[in-house]
Amino acid sequence: MKNRVVYKALIGLVLVLILLTGLYVPAEAAQPVMSLIYVGSWDIWRHSDGVTWQYTGCPGQEKECTFNLEAPESLAEYENVDYKIVSLDITEEQYNQLGGHQGLSYDDFEFNFYIFRPNNYRQVWDKTVSLTLSGTYDDVKKEWQNKLVEGRRWYLPVIVEWYGDQAPQPPPPQPKAPAKLGCLEKPSITQTWEELYTWEVYHPATCYDEEGEEYDCSWIENKWAIPTYSETLSASISVNTKQGIPTDPDNPKESDRESRGSWEIIPDTQKRTPKYSGRQGTPYKDINIYGWDPNEVTRAGYGFEVTVKTQYTNDWETQVPDGASAHGGTYKGPTKVTAYFYNTAGRFVESVPMEATKGKPGDKNITWELPEKRLDFHDGTRVWERKHYTDINNKDGYYEVVVYIEEVGKHDLCLIRAKEVAIYGDMYDDSYTRIATKDE
Repeated sequence: MKNRVVYKALIGLVLVLILLTGLYVPAEAAQPVMSLIYVGSWDIWRHSDGVTWQYTGCPGQEKECTFNLEAPESLAEYENVDYKIVSLDITEEQYNQLGGHQGLSYDDFEFNFYIFRPNNYRQVWDKTVSLTLSGTYDDVKKEWQNKLVEGRRWYLPVIVEWYGDQAPQPPPPQPKAPAKLGCLEKPSITQTWEELYTWEVYHPATCYDEEGEEYDCSWIENKWAIPTYSETLSASISVNTKQGIPTDPDNPKESDRESRGSWEIIPDTQKRTPKYSGRQGTPYKDINIYGWDPNEVTRAGYGFEVTVKTQYTNDWETQVPDGASAHGGTYKGPTKVTAYFYNTAGRFVESVPMEATKGKPGDKNITWELPEKRLDFHDGTRVWERKHYTDINNKDGYYEVVVYIEEVGKHDLCLIRAKEVAIYGDMYDDSYTRIATKDE
């Protein structure tokens, strides 16, 4: 014979399993939400005098038991919650569909509970059953109790259906508006933002009517999530006067027509002090070319190249929640880069749209340079260069190029990068007299 599971202090009604949760319903009338198996009990006790029965009754009496159940926690979001008994008979099919009871198989459920139903067990109201205190009972007397004491228990298994109106689901919170960064003069800029995803989750469910017939009571849950994304733009700028390239007639590819071989014509001790320089016309300290990169120093009247390298990254759509649809779309790197030039007096000279020479506008990694221009010389020489030429009338000082990198990513990121070129003398200073070598 199977060992019967003994439950201590089983008083009143015991919630055994919740199988189904939630159902979206119209607000005007409560609708079935879930079906559950409950097991109640009715105990009677004979006292140790062998005669007196406790107030709960004695064998053979007719009783009525009204179920007084608390709503499951899973219905906390429902309104107008109520319940009623829909069946006292629990078939094996229903038992399995409702998930069973405390992990027991249907055979064990019958052996431990179902066979101990009282006689004349029937339903009389939505929440009330009637029973006779007779029939096979579960002996709940303890070994230590007096031999005349007697404890009988009948179990009252039922299928209960809960009803309720799902409370209106609050709308998801709106994502926070990202900070307005503007155009910043720094090596990189990062913007973060929140993205709202909403989706529906279908919950299949089965309920039973008063005749024990099953019907579909599936429901839809509205869900949302707000992950945070980021995008970053970084940029570097460099200038090249080509004054650091040695002049070597035997290796013209290694020379530049403006190069003068590591400043061989500049007196070692000469310094000059400009009066004003910079975009705001603020004074600069004495120009001292020593320690400078020769490719960042030139003569007034000569030109210099400007190179800007940009990098754009983002983690867009890497955090799409399971079940949600991606919003789609892509965010691109810069499409507009403009160079602004200021002379050594801090006055604006011109603005020049830069061209992508490695990569194309919108790419993540791009190299930008000045547009290529044709120059024709009196001797018939023609060259193509990507240079900005300074006016010969510039005084000694710092000639500045300021680059704006714009139209980037989701939030129109913008960076400013600036670079200075030291102007030292003018192009006529390169005309000088020296003793010819024996080979000249």
